[in-house]
Amino acid sequence: MKIYIIFTILIIYNIFYTPKMLINCVIKNVIKFDIKYINSDSFIYYDINHGYFDGELFNYYLKNNIFSKKLKITENINNMNKNYILDIPKHYILNYSRYKNFSQFVTCISFFTKYVLFKYTTKSILKIGIVINTRSKENLEFGNFEICKNVIINEEDSMNNIAIKFQKLIKKYKNKNIHTRFSTGISYLSTDFIFNSHRDFSQIEKYGYSFYYENKYESKDEFIKMIKDCNKMIVLNYKDYYYINCVKNIM
Repeated sequence: MKIYIIFTILIIYNIFYTPKMLINCVIKNVIKFDIKYINSDSFIYYDINHGYFDGELFNYYLKNNIFSKKLKITENINNMNKNYILDIPKHYILNYSRYKNFSQFVTCISFFTKYVLFKYTTKSILKIGIVINTRSKENLEFGNFEICKNVIINEEDSMNNIAIKFQKLIKKYKNKNIHTRFSTGISYLSTDFIFNSHRDFSQIEKYGYSFYYENKYESKDEFIKMIKDCNKMIVLNYKDYYYINCVKNIM
C-alpha cells in the first residue's frame, strides 16, 4: 500500500512538476522542429534540437546571428518551389482590422472563434487553448518554456468579452518563465481548438530569405469539414496580416 501511494505521488509530481531535464529529453526525441527560409531559388534549412531550443530561444539565436553545434544548418540547396506558398486561399486569411486596443493576434483569434468556429461546429461552448511562450527576454536558458492554457468561450459571448478572455489568459503567463511539463499534454488533449502563432518566425528576413512553411491548402469545403471535427490545432503565420498556415489534429 505504501509503495502504491509513493508511486502515485511520483506520477502526479512528474505530470505537474516535471523536471526540466526529463521533459526536454522527451521533447528532443518525440517532436521534430525544423524551419526553412527561402529566396527565389534556394533555401536555408535548420534542423533544431527541440530539447535545447523552443521557438523563442531559436528566434533569439537567429536574429542575433548566434550559431551553435546544437543547430544543424544546410544552406543553398537549389530548386525550391517558392510559388507553393504564395497563393493563400481567402478562407485561410485572417485579415481583420485591429479590434479596439487588443493585439492583432487577439483580434484575429477572437473574430475567428466567434464567426467561424461557432458557425461550423455544433457546440455552444468551446474550450480554446493558446500556446504561450513564457520565456522572458533575459532568459537564455536552453530548454522549453512553451505551455498551453485553456479558456472557456460561450457562443453568447460578445466579441469584446472573447477578446478580453484571450488577452487575460496570455498576460497571465507571458514572461513568467514556466517550463514545459507533461501537464501541457493534458491541456492539449482537453481542448476543442488550439491557436499557435508562428509570427516571430515569419517576420524574420534572413539574408534575403523569407520564412517558409510547407503546407497543402485545403478547399473551403474540406477546411469547414476539419473545423467541424474539432480537436484541431490552428497554426498561424504572419505576412502583413495573419493567415492560417495549417489545421492539424492535436494528437
